[in-house]
Amino acid sequence: MGWGDAVAEMARAKSQATGLAALLKARGSPDQVARGQLAYEDARSEFDGLVAGLLLVSAGKGDPEELKSLERLLRQGLEKAEAFAAQVRPLVPAPGGSKDSGIGDLLGSVVEKLLDPLVRAVGTLWSARRDDSKALRDTVATQLEATRWPPFASAGGA
Repeated sequence: MGWGDAVAEMARAKSQATGLAALLKARGSPDQVARGQLAYEDARSEFDGLVAGLLLVSAGKGDPEELKSLERLLRQGLEKAEAFAAQVRPLVPAPGGSKDSGIGDLLGSVVEKLLDPLVRAVGTLWSARRDDSKALRDTVATQLEATRWPPFASAGGA
């Protein structure tokens, strides 16, 4: 998986989280929405830290030890995103009488798909940071900025 693929998966996680936020706002009680907002913002803060760290790496700054902290942020962010999805899951009726709404698979599949490839992509970016052109680093930085989750209040519309 290349750097572009990893950024695409981060964007996918963002889209799924904001879609779940819209669903929560539409179908949840005020208490459910409040709890969901806390869970969403908790996950968002982890992803913000991850993006900030990846921006440093893409700029050729930092040291290899930071890769471990980026991996930790990624794991925590994905776990917290799944916890947010778990709060939305009960709000969706299961199709055809099934007991599973399928919501858990949304972010859960991102956790499985994103973790190892993104860790490898960060390592690749770190190794190549001196060889990449400024134009490529700027492109990566722009793509990373686009993966930032919006605040809950604006996620998925009002």
